Amino acid sequence: MRKIQVTLICLAGFIFLTGCGSIKSAEADLKKEAAKIDAEIEEEAEEKAEGTDEEKPEDKEKKKKKKKSEKWKTLDDLKQDDLKDEASGDKDYEALYAPVFEEIFDVIDYGFNMDREYRYVSGGLSEKVMYSGEDDLLNSIGYLMTDLSGDKIPELLIGSDEEYDGMKKSYIYAICSIKDDQPVCVAAGSARSSYNYMGDEHFYYQGSGGASITIFGENHLSKDGSEIVWDDFYFTDEKEDGLIGIYYNNTGIFEAAGSEELDISESEFSDKMTRYWDRCELIEWTPVGQYR
Repeated sequence: MRKIQVTLICLAGFIFLTGCGSIKSAEADLKKEAAKIDAEIEEEAEEKAEGTDEEKPEDKEKKKKKKKSEKWKTLDDLKQDDLKDEASGDKDYEALYAPVFEEIFDVIDYGFNMDREYRYVSGGLSEKVMYSGEDDLLNSIGYLMTDLSGDKIPELLIGSDEEYDGMKKSYIYAICSIKDDQPVCVAAGSARSSYNYMGDEHFYYQGSGGASITIFGENHLSKDGSEIVWDDFYFTDEKEDGLIGIYYNNTGIFEAAGSEELDISESEFSDKMTRYWDRCELIEWTPVGQYR
């Protein structure tokens, strides 16, 4: 410590004698010496903490190298973790989809409000709540959260399994995706306009608009999950002469003028619809009650 005090006195005297023109240079020297002093004080404190045994110079050097390598290893690990987080884009998607579940629970708990405009509750879900007669809707209505568009952001399906004519199928009431960290409803299903899952990220759609209108086809989600893309779209519609025409397009637009009229019979049309229907798969739903 005596060495430190002498050094400080000498430096102070040097600044005084050199005059104002050399003050900046002397201050720089003083800062360098102060840094050395801090290092010596720190080293003395470490030696006192480790004991009175004198440590060999080579041992001190090894210890310094070890501390330095450990420091940089820690920094490198943190950097790699940050890069992994950035690459994965890991988000709490269950939390982002919370508004969808909030509406579902509201309808299950208090019933479907005819005067309210819902953002995520579809006609199919309202039909399930109002007409199914089931008491345990928290278990019979389910959800599936998985990436169906290939953009590594999971979509949310809401639906349930229903049995008609001895055949059990999974009906999808809503297909939701995330846009700007907000859930959006991409497609909604109901009894007369239903979606089923075909596997391989594709859906089967079947709709009806009366005796003369039947619609069915295969579709999938766009790359960003924001819209339905049609692979095949078949429909029937009444023509001006009163006959029923059968049409096809891959735009999903119900418009005879922009579609190809097919020269097939009604039975062939029905057979096509049956083949699509038979490809539909059951979905492994998670009951919405588990989310709550």
